Amino acid sequence: MQSSEPSLLTVVRSVHRALSHPGFLHAALLLTTLHWAWHTGDVEQFRVPYLYHKVQAIRFVNEQLQNPENAASDGTIAVVASLAVMEV
Repeated sequence: MQSSEPSLLTVVRSVHRALSHPGFLHAALLLTTLHWAWHTGDVEQFRVPYLYHKVQAIRFVNEQLQNPENAASDGTIAVVASLAVMEV
C-alpha cells in the first residue's frame, strides 16, 4: 500500500526551494502563519507576521510582473496561487 505522506526527498526539495526563493519563502511562511492561527484559534497573535509575509509575497509578484520573462514563471504562478488560497 502506498503512503500518502510525502517522501523525505520531496520534503527536502520543498524546503530547499522555499529557502532559496524569496517568493516561495514568503508564500510558505504566509501559509504557515494561517495554518497555525487556524489550529490555535489565536488569530491576533499571528496578524503581524501574516500581514508582513502577505505584503512581501505581493511585492515579489509585482516585481516579477515587471519582467516579461519572469511574469509567467513557475515561481510567480506558485506565489499567486498561494495568495489566492489565502483569500478563499
